[in-house]
Amino acid sequence: MLKKVILTFFVFCCFCITPVYSEGTVLQVSSVTASAGDTVDITVSITGNPGIAAFNLVLVFDSSIVTPVSIEKNVATGTFASNLESAGGEELDSITAVWVDNADYTEDGALLSVKFKIKDEAQGNIKISVTGKMCNYDGDDIDASIVNGGINIGKIETTGSTPKPTSSPSDGNSSVSVIMDGKPVNFDVLPVMENDRVLVPFRAIFEQFGATVEWDEETQTVTAKTADKTVILQIDNCGMYINGEMILLD
Repeated sequence: MLKKVILTFFVFCCFCITPVYSEGTVLQVSSVTASAGDTVDITVSITGNPGIAAFNLVLVFDSSIVTPVSIEKNVATGTFASNLESAGGEELDSITAVWVDNADYTEDGALLSVKFKIKDEAQGNIKISVTGKMCNYDGDDIDASIVNGGINIGKIETTGSTPKPTSSPSDGNSSVSVIMDGKPVNFDVLPVMENDRVLVPFRAIFEQFGATVEWDEETQTVTAKTADKTVILQIDNCGMYINGEMILLD
């Protein structure tokens, strides 16, 4: 089945005339926090979808830490196949997923999801990356930004003492003071201490570095851009992305 779908994909997509690129098109692997021995779902999603009728995606992971259990497409229509359906997950260190439809699919959201079993001895961060190709019904390549994801195994422990921020009185209450390059940073919303963590407003800090900051209400995502870096943070996502590379947060 997989060979048949791949053949259809190559007939469909490999004779493209004009690559189609949309600056807002993003292919993203989800990030989750879990414990050793858990089973988790990792999704590959698209946002800013200009219309796709086929994809051939490859998920790469560390097979010594996680084992793929099952895969399913999240697109309602079309023909789908994967090497995970024909081979045991223990034998794989990458998953190929191919999908072809007879019309452009234009919705944003998850394209596929993979269930991974985390091995009992696993620890630290597990990166899961995606590569591959997408095209529309006309056979044109769809170029998208890639945001990789992964799994954070448990809580990251730190050694040594944790620096304590200074505090100063403000209307009878204590407030956190943030100093950058020897100068205090002013905030519209004051920083706070919560569970021994300092929480500061994203915009004020990154604007101090000369970054432009944008907020996407629909996806609950904040993006900061400088001349050579793009930083993306999303509410309830344990991964921070710097130039498309994921850094898992504890």
